[in-house]
Amino acid sequence: MKIKQTLRIINVVIVFFTLTSCFEDNATDSTFENLIKSTSVDIQKTYEIKLDKNIKFDYDKLFIFEGPRFPSEIEGVTKIKYDDVLDDGDRLYLYVKGNIITKKEKSTSKDVNIHRLMNEQGYTVLYPNTVIFAKKQKNGDDFYYDTFINN
Repeated sequence: MKIKQTLRIINVVIVFFTLTSCFEDNATDSTFENLIKSTSVDIQKTYEIKLDKNIKFDYDKLFIFEGPRFPSEIEGVTKIKYDDVLDDGDRLYLYVKGNIITKKEKSTSKDVNIHRLMNEQGYTVLYPNTVIFAKKQKNGDDFYYDTFINN
């Protein structure tokens, strides 16, 4: 009888953690994506966003990757040990201070277009003093946000 109760509790715990881990990663926006969306309120207006004035935690580089990526590819760019595979369609935001990842975020958001920020290898490195330009666009009934850097 006690074994059945223990197994039942273990099953409930496993189901709970499985469900909460699934919901945690579904279509979440990163700090960067939330910044773009909260700043770009009017359609067709270009907004200048200074990262150092808006991102309030400590970092000296922001690496943005688009999946798919193997850990070795991410390590090759960041020079920091990294263990997770980045799935196709996912984005990875790594905030780095020195050689330490201070914040890691994955996103599946599709409404913030970062392709103009990326290099040919499918990643970018941004610094606190980087200025991003963002424009809210409308496509049918949906909105999306275009981002770029003025070089």
